[in-house]
Amino acid sequence: MKIFITFCLLILVQPVFAQSTIKGSVKDLKGITIPGVNIFLKGTFEGTSSEIDGSYILETDEKGTFTLIFQSMGFKSQEFEINLDRNTLEINPILKEAINEMTA
Repeated sequence: MKIFITFCLLILVQPVFAQSTIKGSVKDLKGITIPGVNIFLKGTFEGTSSEIDGSYILETDEKGTFTLIFQSMGFKSQEFEINLDRNTLEINPILKEAINEMTA
């Protein structure tokens, strides 16, 4: 019975180890954190948003090369090519303000 319980626990815990984690903090050029930034893997439904302190954590089962996109109103989008191979990546983007010029 102990062997059966141990086997079941190993099966339940394995998916936790099969994930890649992307984490970091999003800031602007002045070093101020940006909350509510949309962060996602292009071509998938995997994504998250930055917290009030600009931090984020994105855990995914995806594997391979992807484009990680950071988007927020008032800022230019930023893209990073990343390779997911069941490890932890730390990406700390600095977003530039989007300046919209109005012409008369």
